[in-house]
Amino acid sequence: MSRDSDSSDNLVVCFEHRVKLEVSRLCREFNDFKMLYVDSKNFDLTKEVAEDFFISHRELLSDDICASICRLMDPAQTGKYENMSFGYLTKNKNDSGLNKALAAIEEQVKPFRKHRDKRIAHADLETHEAYLSNHTGFLPKISLERVEKVLTDMSALIDKMNDLRGSTETSHKDAASNLGTAKELLDYLRRGTS
Repeated sequence: MSRDSDSSDNLVVCFEHRVKLEVSRLCREFNDFKMLYVDSKNFDLTKEVAEDFFISHRELLSDDICASICRLMDPAQTGKYENMSFGYLTKNKNDSGLNKALAAIEEQVKPFRKHRDKRIAHADLETHEAYLSNHTGFLPKISLERVEKVLTDMSALIDKMNDLRGSTETSHKDAASNLGTAKELLDYLRRGTS
């Protein structure tokens, strides 16, 4: 193996690790989102304590999760720039299971891209109005279940890549069970309002 090949392999392993950390972060953020804004008791508490702050936080959190999922599913390269994405990590892999899993996730992410393009990157009035009126789900036309499925499938894809590399890393599926920081925040808010 040449020095360039070793360097390229190390870069891929580094990117795999960064992608794994990003998916773990998204799992934590999504768990925080559900805990703060889906559980009606907790949602009522956030409205009672600092409604405007938590409305902004909900918007920032959902937009970050949406945009980050889209970035992770970017193609391997945009123009002359390589992207830290599943596309980059799988571009030279000739594994039909891996490619099939990637294609399935790409299909699931289409509504995320539409939302990113119409509300996050631009201010499409109809999309923005639908977003403002959606207080019970994740985003208009993107269910909580879809977000959960995408993050679970991304975690499984990381596991497949680890298997192909012969990695002995523990299963990435544990990342989805990370609670994040919302529990501590809610405990603090409850103590402050009692």
